[in-house]
Amino acid sequence: MKITPGLISAEVLDTEIQRRGIVPTTDDVVRVLANYNRRVRGKSANFDQLAKRFGELEPQFRRMFERDCRFSAFFSTAVPTEEEIAEELQSASNTVRACHQVNERAKLRIREAWDKLNAGAEWAAVAAQFTEDEKLDPENKNFCKEWGVFKLQEMGIPEVRESLPGLSVGGFSRPLDTDEGFVIVRLLEKKGDAYRIARILIRAAYEMPTPTREEIVEIIRRAKIESIQRELIPQLRKKAGIKYPLGTNFLYRIWTEPAAVENKPSRRNIFAEKAN
Repeated sequence: MKITPGLISAEVLDTEIQRRGIVPTTDDVVRVLANYNRRVRGKSANFDQLAKRFGELEPQFRRMFERDCRFSAFFSTAVPTEEEIAEELQSASNTVRACHQVNERAKLRIREAWDKLNAGAEWAAVAAQFTEDEKLDPENKNFCKEWGVFKLQEMGIPEVRESLPGLSVGGFSRPLDTDEGFVIVRLLEKKGDAYRIARILIRAAYEMPTPTREEIVEIIRRAKIESIQRELIPQLRKKAGIKYPLGTNFLYRIWTEPAAVENKPSRRNIFAEKAN
């Protein structure tokens, strides 16, 4: 097994869980089994059915499964309170509402810019008033005149790529809703499959859906688990005498199996040995 700092932390934590005598419940086993089924897109009713998929690797897989069940039992205290859930739901709702308001204002601005262009206003004047593209320097004489030259198949913004073939030189697109924001594109020149274009960009916010209660619970739970790990694992590594000296190659050092818990050192200090 290749060694990584994350693997060391997992082994150290697992040894501490066993030392404390924490035993997984049936609910822990069911929870871990469901998680494994999601990973492999399986529908195994128990571990033995799931393990058959791994053939000769079953012993290692079984140890990993049993360890994850112990982790589930250990972190069972990382349960969000109703107050935490309500607070996070309210915060998420406020964020979604704020993003929606930003996008509504952006839609109004891009529509205003488009209306001015349709009324005959000069492109440079409208672009200078509205664009939020930081790549275009107001002190540069080419400000708002050119975005760049792109081959159609190399244009990474689908909405722009689809609009370009329908433009004549000097013409501009309707407002386009892209991942970067709302855009109006103007075709300056076309040579073969190369398009020289300008744009007006109004930035928008990523409008994510309101998370469900279940998603919020999982977010808070993971945050609690990470908090426990940040506090506990450094203490356990220090207690076990594990060090990370400069030059340790985590890719090629092999981690020894942890010894039995009863009155024995949990592991050889391979890092201290290397340092010496």
